[in-house]
Amino acid sequence: MPKSLLIAAFLGLLLTACDAAGPDEVQGYAEGEYRYIALPDSGMVTAVEVQRGQQVQRGQALFSLDDQRYTAAVQQAEALLAQAEASHRDLLTGQKGSEIRALEADARQAEADLTYARQQFQRQEALEKNGYASRASFDEARASIQRNQAAVNAAKARLATARDREGRDEEIHAARAAADAARAALEEARAKLALRHATAPADGRIEDILFRPGEGVSAGQAVVMLLPDDGTRVRFFIPPEQVGQMTLGQRISVRCPGCAGPITAAISFIASEASYTPPVLYSRDQHHKLVFMVEAMPLSSTASLHPGQPVTIAFSHPADAS
Repeated sequence: MPKSLLIAAFLGLLLTACDAAGPDEVQGYAEGEYRYIALPDSGMVTAVEVQRGQQVQRGQALFSLDDQRYTAAVQQAEALLAQAEASHRDLLTGQKGSEIRALEADARQAEADLTYARQQFQRQEALEKNGYASRASFDEARASIQRNQAAVNAAKARLATARDREGRDEEIHAARAAADAARAALEEARAKLALRHATAPADGRIEDILFRPGEGVSAGQAVVMLLPDDGTRVRFFIPPEQVGQMTLGQRISVRCPGCAGPITAAISFIASEASYTPPVLYSRDQHHKLVFMVEAMPLSSTASLHPGQPVTIAFSHPADAS
């Protein structure tokens, strides 16, 4: 509720209370420090998990915005991370057993082809000496040995590379970096998904629900209004001749209609500039006086205080402040 409406609502109560205060007392009212819970991106409200007046705990779910696109992004990032980690593992463990076996078979075949080429060369050499083979056939047989020897060398080199990880440090480093990048992308996607769901930043009471499921909100637009359990303070006004006696941390006693007993509070703020007495605090003794605004935080539960509620403040001497 806007402060102007709160002031108007309790005007009558405060007028009566101001005239009833003793010489060492002043009148004031309780003020709520509300938190307006919003999310950083726009979207449609899909769920509201709380109701007005409900007491909630820190971390409790409050509301959600549509998250299909963000869920899909998380799933995609998970798949890319799994792929990157698999590639990294393959490099660390060498090539797969089936690939090595295939390379071994290629090497054996190349050895067999070389043996056959040598046998053919020996036959061609004998035929060429006896005049039964041409020189061209002999040269071809010799060239075949050279080709097959080269094939054997290449097959053995591929097999050695598959079995030996030496010389692949840069490739392994690149695969590790790719996996780290994929992991960071997944964390970012999960963080963006989490930002589609709002939770209570503190224990407190739901004061209002500003949007309902099916309604769209802009980035940073509040959906839920929360009053934390420690979010109620006391505000009052004192004359210039009294402000010099006030100190930060000074204890005061607060009474309110319907409260079980006095509430101890500590002064947390003293205005540095004076202002005219707010109209709501006008009384026979306070009319047209300059005053300083003072705020105090209750030191215990504020369950009995409600924003806008009129209170009576009794002062302790600054020396009493701990």
